[in-house]
Amino acid sequence: MNRNAIYITIAGLIIVALAIIFSIRQNNQLNWRETFDEEKKNPYDIYVIAKLLENYTNDKGIIFLKEGIKPLSFEAEKANYVFIGQGMLWDTLSMNTLLSFVERGNCAFISSKTIPNFLINKILDSLCSNQSWYDYDLTYDTSVILDLVHPNLKMEEPFECYKIAGRDEKVLKSWAYFKPHFFCQDSFSPVQLGTLNDEVFNFARLDYGEGAFYLHTTPIAFSNFHLLNKSGLAYAEKVFAHLADAPIYWDVSSRTSEQIARRLNEPSYQPRNRGLSAKGPMQYVLSQPSLAWAWYLTLIMSLLCLLFRAKREQRVIPVLAEKKNTSLAFVTTIGRLYFLQQQHKELIMKKMQFFLSDIRENYHLPTHELDEAFIEKLSLRSKVPAELIVRLIKKYQSINDAKQVDEIDLIEFQRLLSHFQKES
Repeated sequence: MNRNAIYITIAGLIIVALAIIFSIRQNNQLNWRETFDEEKKNPYDIYVIAKLLENYTNDKGIIFLKEGIKPLSFEAEKANYVFIGQGMLWDTLSMNTLLSFVERGNCAFISSKTIPNFLINKILDSLCSNQSWYDYDLTYDTSVILDLVHPNLKMEEPFECYKIAGRDEKVLKSWAYFKPHFFCQDSFSPVQLGTLNDEVFNFARLDYGEGAFYLHTTPIAFSNFHLLNKSGLAYAEKVFAHLADAPIYWDVSSRTSEQIARRLNEPSYQPRNRGLSAKGPMQYVLSQPSLAWAWYLTLIMSLLCLLFRAKREQRVIPVLAEKKNTSLAFVTTIGRLYFLQQQHKELIMKKMQFFLSDIRENYHLPTHELDEAFIEKLSLRSKVPAELIVRLIKKYQSINDAKQVDEIDLIEFQRLLSHFQKES
């Protein structure tokens, strides 16, 4: 056995020993992650609230939706839909199923730190004019005070919501809440139902058809950890008092992490196939501590093998000369040529071509039609006011239609173009 093989064997034995020790310790410790599993009793699972709601519905019971929410489309009687988790992973069919369910006069309660943009925009289209939605806002603190707005539901003693991670001290975490402009002034809905630190709102009702959506941004408030406290239990009872006295459909199939759900809400995200299952093989492997450690150990051992092997077999890498970017020099030369020959219109056309090329590359927008839809999408993605984009496009179109273009037109067009680049 050569020296490298001995080192690899020793390193492998050390890692395996550490993994065994860690696994033994893990089996004797609680899981402090926010998993929101209705069947587990870890601090940040939701076993307690599931049992409480089971008693709340009396003989009507809870139906757990583990294979999607399609059963909601067959429900003829009055019912409730409940979701508690970090984020939601839906396709268009699931969204339409839930919208139809609520429109028929049912209630949907969703407590999550993020929510699909396309669902909220669909609801707001029927409530608020010229309203746009870009997910919940976040604030960061070690704890927050939660309360309800209605005088009959206000907490008798403050409910302090926080998180610990196996220790006594509170940890800094993000807390989601509704943006102020979410509550539009041209209708009676959305309605403010609950507050976070008496400053912003974390609980609201959105009417839709004959029913209503109840949106709550603080799912950790309904975890086992908080429901074992008197104030936490009282808060949960007051929040769920908004549900109808009817069976509950509890959605456990749409849960995903906050990071994945927020990424799907980004304007630049291009979905490849949202219809696929949210629970892929690696997501399951990483959710199980023993499988996750086996995966990490495999990666570490593979990396060690590569390092020891590369130390002896890696060939000398030649030094390559750095490539020079001559694009800017080319553009500058062409621009100076047009300017010296008084070809102002041709110079503006070239500048516009480069500008539209940047739009296609940086914002992934087609530029064959410079209409209102294009202006609105470009404004949203670049954060540049729509008025500036309109002025830029109108100036370009007027120059394109003109037979003679002077130096003043060139200066004005360049000023608008520079203003856009500074704002974006």
